[in-house]
Amino acid sequence: MENTLKNIQTVAFIFFLLLGIGYLVSSLFVLNGNFLPMAATIKKTLFFPFIIMGVAYTTSNILDGVATEGKNTRMQTVVTITLALIIIAAIAFVHFGLPDKVTP
Repeated sequence: MENTLKNIQTVAFIFFLLLGIGYLVSSLFVLNGNFLPMAATIKKTLFFPFIIMGVAYTTSNILDGVATEGKNTRMQTVVTITLALIIIAAIAFVHFGLPDKVTP
């Protein structure tokens, strides 16, 4: 299981970096008004996968750290994954469920 966690951690970190760089570059384009329709679409598209990869990397890092100490139990794994899913669900609700702009 430790080898699987290391693989998940590596892949999640690579995607987290790539998506983060893409999100930051598209945010800078939107901020400066360059390539506005395309940059705004890319920024909206990359936000949620960026968050998912960050949570996946963090979760796999926590589980790998607990496993290397020899204190890995099934309950800790379930609680950690449940908290990660709650965080993703909360961010998905805020991102997709609430309106983009509030008008007075």
